[in-house]
Amino acid sequence: DLIRDRIGDEATRADDERGQARLAATVGAMNTSRTRQSLTLAFALAAGVLLAAYGVSANKVSYVVESPTVANDEPGQPGAAVAFSDGSRIRLAADATGHVMGTGWRGAEFALEHGALEANVVHRSFSSWSVHAGPFTVLVKGTRFGVSWSPETRRFVLSLHDGVVEVRGDLFGGGRTVHTGERLIADLSTRQISVEPDSSQDSAQMHPASSVDPQSPDTGENEIGTGQAPSMAPPPKSARIERSNDSARTPGPAPSVRWPERVASGDFKGVVDDAHAQGIDVVLGRESSADLSALADAARYLGDRGLSGKVLTMQRQRFPGTERAAMAAYLMGKMAEERGDAQAALTWYDRYLDEQPRGTFGQEALGRKMVMLRSDNHERALAAAREYLVRFPTGPRAGIAHQIVGQP
Repeated sequence: DLIRDRIGDEATRADDERGQARLAATVGAMNTSRTRQSLTLAFALAAGVLLAAYGVSANKVSYVVESPTVANDEPGQPGAAVAFSDGSRIRLAADATGHVMGTGWRGAEFALEHGALEANVVHRSFSSWSVHAGPFTVLVKGTRFGVSWSPETRRFVLSLHDGVVEVRGDLFGGGRTVHTGERLIADLSTRQISVEPDSSQDSAQMHPASSVDPQSPDTGENEIGTGQAPSMAPPPKSARIERSNDSARTPGPAPSVRWPERVASGDFKGVVDDAHAQGIDVVLGRESSADLSALADAARYLGDRGLSGKVLTMQRQRFPGTERAAMAAYLMGKMAEERGDAQAALTWYDRYLDEQPRGTFGQEALGRKMVMLRSDNHERALAAAREYLVRFPTGPRAGIAHQIVGQP
């Protein structure tokens, strides 16, 4: 009964050490071999009964990534799905990206990088699942729920269809419990939290969230399967981009529909063609910060990293000290990392962390920096890992950070 009551909790290192001390003291006090044999048999029987009663396997939960069976050209249509061996399932919206961070015999960890997902986690007494979305973590035993996360608007939404979950993050202190039929909204920009009745239909319909940064999957961080976290969606085709009241735009001809809205609707080529038609140099010197951000995104989604880098550079020159300028540094770091220029990537990540130490992409920038340093500079990797664990103790890369500092 004690094992059954306690098995659902994560043991800390102190818990483990105290437990080992108690066990060692008990075994040391035994006087006969018969007592030792009885205790060993009792533990074996207890473990066997628990494994049989609760269907626990000694093997890790495995998974397969399923592609959509139909083309997803319409906003809100389902995207890729992940089917797990225990019957659990996660389905992404067509414009969302995410990856499996790791699995164990109790469940799995999944990272939603941007957009929306619907999850159906099969309940088992021992199950322990988590879904990470930005700085928020949803702790799950078994339930059906939807999550959306927008790095652009810094908005997190959880709709709980069935069951109970706990949400953790810097806005919640020790955590916030959400019950069936509730919808939790957390806005990092205003640092406000609200819980309201969930009016959405129980049909697992997606509600895509906006993003200017669809994360590319990390490689070398997931020790499951091939060693790479699977990519499960293309760049966003539909999103809601918040309008910006930029005062730095010089009067001049403007498109009938602003570039952020056109990028949100998937018109990447149209935005880039429009910029070329007006003249790239003219556009770079005239357009608002929001439009430059949209143009950089459109070029990046089309694979034109040269144009994207040029626009991001101008964003930093014309709008220094702004959040978008810092975001440009982060994106330039990502592009440098993708082309294999580790030194440039580290420089840009450091610049972002200096300019926006508590920014939207602080966790991601520090995590990427830590992983890049892991194989080349142990001292710097160790410093980054320690900082990561202090700032983001439950972050998506906390496991890697623990490995670097030599902790379990």
